[in-house]
Amino acid sequence: MTTPAPTVVKTITGAEIRDVTHYCHWIAARQGKRSAVMYRLPEYTPFELLTTLHAARAVKRDSHFSGFAPRANLSHVNFLSDGTLEVVMVRRKQGDSVRGFEERAGSSPHG
Repeated sequence: MTTPAPTVVKTITGAEIRDVTHYCHWIAARQGKRSAVMYRLPEYTPFELLTTLHAARAVKRDSHFSGFAPRANLSHVNFLSDGTLEVVMVRRKQGDSVRGFEERAGSSPHG
């Protein structure tokens, strides 16, 4: 008997991750503002989301005031039904030093 493959439960794009980082500033937090993306991910705070994405290598440490930025070749991240994340990178043009890849990270702070 085989275990069914995990299915995609939610997806977040690189642009949406960047939007989340812009609302991590103390002024936005003090005014109660948050990214619309966070309404789709109520189980996370913005910082929990960014640290989870960092553990999955979807974001990198950065000098941005949030401390994080999406990786340059990030397409999107799939949240899978088994609690893992699938990070999907876009292929770069031939001649670039880094080629695209897909990576599944087994880190999940929620079980």
